[in-house]
Amino acid sequence: MGAAAYALVFLGSLMVPDSSDLSIPQWGLMAMDIVLLVVFLGLAFHSRRAWLVWASAFQALIVTVHILVAANLRPPSDAFAAAYNMSNYGLLIAMAVGTFWAWQERRAAAMSEKR
Repeated sequence: MGAAAYALVFLGSLMVPDSSDLSIPQWGLMAMDIVLLVVFLGLAFHSRRAWLVWASAFQALIVTVHILVAANLRPPSDAFAAAYNMSNYGLLIAMAVGTFWAWQERRAAAMSEKR
């Protein structure tokens, strides 16, 4: 469910009008990132999976970068891009780890059924 929400936000972000100026708030993208944060936090509270906590933390960092721009603290464009991209990489790694663990659990359950 988390990966599906991430994919929907990714596709939705492609529809937001592009602003090459990173010093102004991108409200549409910020709203979608906040919705994704709420989804990850909801999943983390209802599940005992550690990867959801990590995914929520990385998504919270992405929302924090948006808030810095909206608060007119004017982080350098390179810092904004670096924090945003590295957080997205961390989020993708957390989802990959969660997918691997789920696959291992299903495989172990299938092997125990055969016995």
